[in-house]
Amino acid sequence: MLSDKIEGYKATGKFPSVMPARYKNDYPFLKEVDRLALANVQLNLQSAFRNCFSKSMKKKNGFPKFKSSKHSCKAHTTNNQKGTVAIIDDKYIKLPKIGKVKAFIHRNPDDSWVIKSATVSQESDVKYYISGLFEFDKVENAYMVDKTNAIRLDYASDGLYVDSNGNVGTAQKYYRENHDKLVKAQRKLSRMQGSKKYEVKSNNYMKQLRKVNRIHRHIANQRLDNLHKISTEIANQYDVICVESLNIRSMSNKGFGNGKATMDNGYGMFLSMLSISCLMEISVL
Repeated sequence: MLSDKIEGYKATGKFPSVMPARYKNDYPFLKEVDRLALANVQLNLQSAFRNCFSKSMKKKNGFPKFKSSKHSCKAHTTNNQKGTVAIIDDKYIKLPKIGKVKAFIHRNPDDSWVIKSATVSQESDVKYYISGLFEFDKVENAYMVDKTNAIRLDYASDGLYVDSNGNVGTAQKYYRENHDKLVKAQRKLSRMQGSKKYEVKSNNYMKQLRKVNRIHRHIANQRLDNLHKISTEIANQYDVICVESLNIRSMSNKGFGNGKATMDNGYGMFLSMLSISCLMEISVL
């Protein structure tokens, strides 16, 4: 669709309107997916064009680019229409064109919640995840903020943060702890057929690649779990939280020589989780 928009603009000077249905005859595999998943892709493309030519967003968003087949997120979003997306018996998730899929439900919604859409994604370790978007009645906020119950957090490369009381966040370095195991797996991968550029990848190479991806996913899950627990604990204890805003990408460049340690901390993710935890606490209370 993006290619046709670009070619249409070169020919007529205007961006033509494109619909997903016109591509189904040329690409039969698109018929395997429900039409709402394709419609959401079209909506994403339209949003990208609006953000590109919007005066307020022009500096932040450039012209839409093609997705990379190797590095892009493997995911699609579909909408619920009259029960096409549903949770069944707390063991299955119903999806369009697929039917019931056995799943581990991490959080059961309330009966009053209405499911609007579901996003199916595949991670590098070949595991699938489904996140649901629900609609529910607005909760009135009656929470009073106590400004005296405050804390300040300063970034620390060897402990995530140091608060105004002198406490250190965490000493866990999950990448460093799994480094030896990862090095052995990657060294074994580099000696298999398919490691070189333009070389045909063997079955053993693909098996070993999945092992490497599982180690990376394990490290990421450990870090996420730890940051979720810390951010939730801080949000539950304090009403006002002041944090140090830093450019993590600049700090992790080669010039400083501490890129692995900075990224292993996950300070940027920690701030995002902390802001979400605070919003959840205010809305629930």
